[in-house]
Amino acid sequence: MRFLLPSLLAITATSLSPLSAVAQHAPPGLLARTIVLDVSSDRYPQFEEALRDHLRYHRVNGDPWAWHTWQVVNGADLGRYYLRSLGHSWQDLDEQAPLRQSDWADFLAHVAPNVRSMTSTISSFEPALSNWPPEVARPTLVSLTRFELTFDGIRAFRGALEKIRAAVLERAPDRQWGWTTTVNGSDGPEMTLLVPLDGWSDLEPRRPPLWSLIEEAYGVEQANSLRATIAASLRSMSSSVLAYRADLSYEPASGAGPTGDEAND
Repeated sequence: MRFLLPSLLAITATSLSPLSAVAQHAPPGLLARTIVLDVSSDRYPQFEEALRDHLRYHRVNGDPWAWHTWQVVNGADLGRYYLRSLGHSWQDLDEQAPLRQSDWADFLAHVAPNVRSMTSTISSFEPALSNWPPEVARPTLVSLTRFELTFDGIRAFRGALEKIRAAVLERAPDRQWGWTTTVNGSDGPEMTLLVPLDGWSDLEPRRPPLWSLIEEAYGVEQANSLRATIAASLRSMSSSVLAYRADLSYEPASGAGPTGDEAND
């Protein structure tokens, strides 16, 4: 499969310089909880062993939430882990509060001693800005590009994304991508572009180039205006590629609940 250019770096290249839980459309909830973990290079084996042990806690207690781990394999923050649970609503977070508190206590006791630093965010998937089919749940790799935006520019940035999406869906509907907005846990307005990859060759730019599609749809003048809008909205940006770690992930069994058999896993 070949997808939309793996990041909006391609969109902003002309105007900025000569140049990543992963989003999944998971109805009914559009929220994702992400724990970002930085681990010292000499603690990777101990950390991964501790995380596997911690995931047993989820099985034993019948956690209804799936938790999927991704690891940065290229770009900014190489080696970083993302532990992510998708498809939730705000009500889910309230209803699961007791289990989440005990889960956090177990995490702090067993996993955190192996972690150098960690943060937590809640993000919302943006279906109106995305083209991410529900069946693309967990690709092998994901290109992730994080955009830190200005307070004045967030609305214009989103408006530009809406126009870009319309042009791409009309002219290249096979290209797939997803946008999320961080709603809690960031230092300011922040959006993230995620593009599913079957392999590294999917990082090769698509033909025709994205901006050729935009120029065909709106003309050169308006395409240049969209580029300028994106550039003016940015405070900073960073990109990376994440690999899915099935061995460090948890999927609840159907009708998950604590049983004696699970306790003996």
